[in-house]
Amino acid sequence: MILIMIINAVFLALALMALLRSRKKKSDAMGKKESTKHVL
Repeated sequence: MILIMIINAVFLALALMALLRSRKKKSDAMGKKESTKHVL
């Protein structure tokens, strides 16, 4: 039972990290678009 809880916690942590990474990539892309606008 405890093992299952630990596995679930690890899985949740990995999912959260993946979510944060995808959000960071999206924000980085938006930032690049903004910087190109400023250059133009």
